[in-house]
Amino acid sequence: MIVRSRPDIDERLLLALLNNRDLQESPSQPENLFFFNSGSSSLRFFLSLLGSGKRIGLQVFTCSTVLEAVNTSGCIPVFMDINKDFFTTTIDIVSQHIHSIDVLVLTHICGIPNPDYVEIKKLCKNHGVVLIDDLCQTFRAKVSDKCLEDLSENYFYSFFFDKPIAAASGGMLKVSADLSQKALLAYNQLPKENNYIGKKLLNKLYWMNKLLDPQFYDRDFRTGTIWDDFLLEYYPLSLNIKYLHWLLYSKIGILFAKLRLRGGSSPIKRMSDIQRNYILQQMTQFTSTNHRLVDYCLKHKIKLPSYLTDERIECSLGKRCLIEDNLQIEKEGKEIALYNWPNLICKNKLEYPIAASVIEDYVNLPIWYRNI
Repeated sequence: MIVRSRPDIDERLLLALLNNRDLQESPSQPENLFFFNSGSSSLRFFLSLLGSGKRIGLQVFTCSTVLEAVNTSGCIPVFMDINKDFFTTTIDIVSQHIHSIDVLVLTHICGIPNPDYVEIKKLCKNHGVVLIDDLCQTFRAKVSDKCLEDLSENYFYSFFFDKPIAAASGGMLKVSADLSQKALLAYNQLPKENNYIGKKLLNKLYWMNKLLDPQFYDRDFRTGTIWDDFLLEYYPLSLNIKYLHWLLYSKIGILFAKLRLRGGSSPIKRMSDIQRNYILQQMTQFTSTNHRLVDYCLKHKIKLPSYLTDERIECSLGKRCLIEDNLQIEKEGKEIALYNWPNLICKNKLEYPIAASVIEDYVNLPIWYRNI
């Protein structure tokens, strides 16, 4: 079995941070960027700047934490179906809902940028709708030869382990110039995670990277045991991984993990300096895996998906890709399920037939692994 993904880490940098060694100065942090303890915290913070009661346009094929952030912020979700070629709300879909929303969360799934981005941005501006881009699964993808990050006025990232930039947890928000002063004042009022917390998270990242190496991986990670924060955050770097593996999958470890998984959403906090330092340096090292999917399709005589052949966009694939199911796809020994992301955040499948058909007809294929 191939686990759904594995963090891409700079082990040298990670160990240097964990061992308090002198490092080169971290890249400068651009203005209007704010770092948080999670991606959903980034979205919740942004919505708090706009005020409660806003009607938020969301595609139904997305991560459940996006909906949770909207509900927690006291806003009202307005669900939209998706385009089947790009797994996002293209201009024709957004146009149907533009008069009934105050904010549009435009999701760019699995490294695939929305091909109608420029038109959608103009439409939102003309109707007074605030646009924010969900780039949690996408990093430096392009529309008309321009990076989404350069085109977007508001966007947010997630740095969870299976995202393009991995740091065990965390998120980042960029806001437009008209919101920057208000955002800065509110941001400075938030509690901040100290470097002790940041180190624990980086320690967790280090061991997750080891545990999720396919040559050692032999358990179904959905049991929740590898999420046990206590074991992964405190397990010493000097000890052998086999003892950690035994602890995680012992009866006591499984029970302990299940108990710790219970709980609600975390409060919004600023990210620690040490974790932000690691993330800023990781951003300079990201490389896409577009070529892996192209090679895979050519090898198995599978038609390239539309998002790889559309001249308007340049994808930035990371850990996984969405591809139409067919007999040529090698499924044996591969984790290809859709899991809880992306998935339908609205249970009424009849109202959103395109998104529902993607759930039925597409697979989430791992493309980070060397043998894919």
